[in-house]
Amino acid sequence: AARPGAGRTVGPKPKPSDLFRRVEARHAPLPKAPDRKPNIAVSADRVQGLPRLLAMGFPEDKARAALRRSNGDVNAAVASLL
Repeated sequence: AARPGAGRTVGPKPKPSDLFRRVEARHAPLPKAPDRKPNIAVSADRVQGLPRLLAMGFPEDKARAALRRSNGDVNAAVASLL
């Protein structure tokens, strides 16, 4: 009875360093995206705390409303948005 895979020639066994090189090349980090400033309205700079909330990812209209409700307290605004 023949062994499974017997008779097939696959070639020489690769060196471990070659295997590592292939894996590293396959999983290389993606090129870094260009740095972009968040799309913040010019008036956002005039409202204290608004850029901080926008940087956290909150929508501008909800962040403005939360700051109004909390009388400009950023921590209270964040708590109300969460």
